[in-house]
Amino acid sequence: MGDKVRLEVPGKLEYMQTVRLTVGGIASTCGFDVEKVNDIQLAVEDAIKFVVCHGGEGFSESFDIEAELEKDRLIISVSDYCSKGKITKEHRLFCMRCPEEGDMGIFVIESLMDSYKLEVREDGNKKLIMVKNK
Repeated sequence: MGDKVRLEVPGKLEYMQTVRLTVGGIASTCGFDVEKVNDIQLAVEDAIKFVVCHGGEGFSESFDIEAELEKDRLIISVSDYCSKGKITKEHRLFCMRCPEEGDMGIFVIESLMDSYKLEVREDGNKKLIMVKNK
């Protein structure tokens, strides 16, 4: 098992760039080239949209990003650990065509990452786990 980096992020669009830069730095530290770093950043952005926004009456208040750096791969999970609907959708716009963009995001993740798995817990919160091999 390698190093783990975990972030708890408010469910607000203005933190998306911070998360992208952080995940890009982690991927670079893992030894991924620029093209793969960009792929990982895009996949994480779509994962955040999917977990924080899609399928709920409102947005999540916050979400977690966890990156596990292993010798031959990077495992990234995006999790919603809070109640849905606390922030109404009319006050936040993560996607131009919410919720239709959610399904497209999964196709993007599938094409950019080596594998992914979606877990939906009994409380309706989601966890999306993505793997990028070196």
